[in-house]
Amino acid sequence: MDAMKRPIGTIFLSVTAFLMSIGLAVYAGFAVKTITSNLRDVIYLNAQANPVQFILAVGLLALALSSLLTLACISCAAGRDLWLLRARGRKLALTTMSLLLPLGGLIRFASHPAVFLARCIGDGIISFCIVTVVYLFLPSIRARFRTETAPVR
Repeated sequence: MDAMKRPIGTIFLSVTAFLMSIGLAVYAGFAVKTITSNLRDVIYLNAQANPVQFILAVGLLALALSSLLTLACISCAAGRDLWLLRARGRKLALTTMSLLLPLGGLIRFASHPAVFLARCIGDGIISFCIVTVVYLFLPSIRARFRTETAPVR
């Protein structure tokens, strides 16, 4: 299938999903590095004083890291399936947007009114989610995901 048959909005969503997967993986690495470097002394002291809390903290850190990496993999799969116009990519994108919408609302409404950047980020997430859901439910776009299938390898 060549790129001219693929809708522009779908190309944009696919590239966005790929970039988001890379961003999530990089963020996971930086988060672990930041947490371990900032709390090195506290973690070391807790390991000696209370080993159970230390094991729980390391377990929670591993759970958070694996969650971020899983989201990165899901985002990559959604981007690939959107690029190939598979119905699974559309469903993954709709599910992701329905999960991101409350996050955008939380960022928008839970941030302090003086923090303008947080409100803008929340508004951006909400707007992106709504536009994506509306776009993916357009009859012409919905039909493209129903009729065109990816080549079987």
